[in-house]
Amino acid sequence: MGSLVDLNDSINFDSGALPFQLPITVRRPSEGPITTTGIRVLLGSEEFPAGATFQRNEEQWAMKIRQSTVPTMPLKTIIDAPKRPGGLVESWRVDKVELEGAEHYFVLLIPEP
Repeated sequence: MGSLVDLNDSINFDSGALPFQLPITVRRPSEGPITTTGIRVLLGSEEFPAGATFQRNEEQWAMKIRQSTVPTMPLKTIIDAPKRPGGLVESWRVDKVELEGAEHYFVLLIPEP
């Protein structure tokens, strides 16, 4: 898989992505919570051949978050966000972080147990 940024480089806060913007709360380790907005991106699912040792068939979620609103984004940060506007808020853990220029973080999210 290429970089997360390459997969969704055309989605940003100014490109008409308003329907995909969600209210989020970012809870970083040892820091106070930050309420802001993120753009939720569905990356799809991965499937492995039958009999493979590792099998995965689930949606992968990613999010773009403005760096100006969240100055640091360490791994294991928790993001509280709905899957869709008006939906139930769920907790997600940041599993991978990439910077998109100097403006956005692009983070891979996994469900927080």
